[in-house]
Amino acid sequence: MLTPTELTALSTYGQDETKNYEIGLKSVLFGGRANVNLTLFYIDWTGTQVSAEPLPGVNVVVNASGADSIGIEFDAIAQVTDKLQIGGTFGYASAEISSETASAAGIIPEGAVLPQAPEFSGSIFAEYVHPVSENIEARFRIDGRYTDDRVNRVDVVGLPGTPLDSYSTVNALVGLEADDWSLNVYANNLTNELAELDGVLFDDGTVGNIVAGYVRNRPRTIGIQVKKRF
Repeated sequence: MLTPTELTALSTYGQDETKNYEIGLKSVLFGGRANVNLTLFYIDWTGTQVSAEPLPGVNVVVNASGADSIGIEFDAIAQVTDKLQIGGTFGYASAEISSETASAAGIIPEGAVLPQAPEFSGSIFAEYVHPVSENIEARFRIDGRYTDDRVNRVDVVGLPGTPLDSYSTVNALVGLEADDWSLNVYANNLTNELAELDGVLFDDGTVGNIVAGYVRNRPRTIGIQVKKRF
């Protein structure tokens, strides 16, 4: 149980401040048929607001002394033919607490990974459009997304954040589109990936804190979407 003083301390946190540095490159290639963007970034974050779990089921926001995040972002899109377009993104980020902090939730160690900050992430898509009549086009699209391992909360000495596995999702769409209407059949999370989006801890008196379960993404969803523009 928490005392009123402890509850007050855990429900109070201060402001934070970031200094962002970026250098990038934007390119248009092959006569405008391709676009490539590359960005290098560094973020100096003071008074970092992070989520912590000092006790199972008690989720709070506390201030760490600071954090650093350095990484790269890349995206590209290409019109391969008049009918086929492909593209993708890639991201890398190293985001960690820069110095040990004695917070209201406990001691946050130097080097603790920021919550929900995957080291690697990426996406890819392909879309093919083909005319079936003077005013109607058939559209075929598939896309995928990857998210690397994360933790759901910042590590606190004695109670680390819950590890969340990496996951990939795939979506697909087949449809018809005219000037004022569209009809699409879609399948989201085509492979029925059960991603770990968050973890729920349980305080077992015998073995200590254990993961009782996970917050999951939506399972495979198949549907029909009809739009009419007036």
